Amino acid sequence: MSRKTRVLEGAALAASFMGPVGCAHDPLTDPPPRGPGYEQEVACTGLMSALHKLGEPEGWTYDRRADMFAYWAELLAPGGDFMLVSGAVRASTSRFLARFPGLSLMEDLAELKRKHEELRLAHAQAVYGCERLSRAFDIEVVAG
Repeated sequence: MSRKTRVLEGAALAASFMGPVGCAHDPLTDPPPRGPGYEQEVACTGLMSALHKLGEPEGWTYDRRADMFAYWAELLAPGGDFMLVSGAVRASTSRFLARFPGLSLMEDLAELKRKHEELRLAHAQAVYGCERLSRAFDIEVVAG
């Protein structure tokens, strides 16, 4: 069982204590949406992870979308070899962050926010595509 699967199971358990949950797509039982392939899932994971790294100092401690794309990439991995995913995701994330040579995540928050927005704008079409796909598993929690 991968780390992402354990995280998703924990999130589902936590949500069950919060009240009824309505979800158009149950990521733990349904396959990835049709259309996107392994490469796109890895690219979305890398992009969302890069954006998350630049946003972490603002208090973002967990990017559910990046984990979901990684989970879908594991399901679509060539030859069923899910071990390929972690290396591919690290490489993808590094390619996006290469835009900022000498990046330090300990920089001033305003500077990190500027870089976060610059990365979003530079890859606006890819961000839009990934966010459109991620709506497939947005969970709405209703107080119970």
